[in-house]
Amino acid sequence: MSRGTIIGLLCSVGLIFVRPTSAEEKLQFNRDVRPILADNCFKCHGPDAKARKAKLRLDLPEGAAKDLGGYRAVEPGKPDESEMIVRITSHDPDDLMPPPKSKKTLTPKQIEILRKWITEGAEYERHWSFVKPKRSEPPRASDH
Repeated sequence: MSRGTIIGLLCSVGLIFVRPTSAEEKLQFNRDVRPILADNCFKCHGPDAKARKAKLRLDLPEGAAKDLGGYRAVEPGKPDESEMIVRITSHDPDDLMPPPKSKKTLTPKQIEILRKWITEGAEYERHWSFVKPKRSEPPRASDH
């Protein structure tokens, strides 16, 4: 069997077992959102009280939805009223988050994920290590 045939077969088998995330599928905080926030936001807006900036916690729902003087970082269901979206899409370097001096930037895909998550209601999940595992149905192989 040629190398190309083997690679083709492995790729075909992989398609059976890999479930792509559909654009219509609801986002999951732990799978889709937490990694973005952890990599780009939690250093300044996470659990470490000594490092926290602007008295804002994005790792907890009550912190993200806290009234910050007439606005909230996250306004569930209303991305255009959420300061998070305003800041991550700002063209003003003084307002942009993450700040340019952090050397971190969000990709357009990450921004879209955060926007969609807020649109869907900005539901938080407990950290995965505290969530009881659920047995899932294995994918079914096709007849072809």
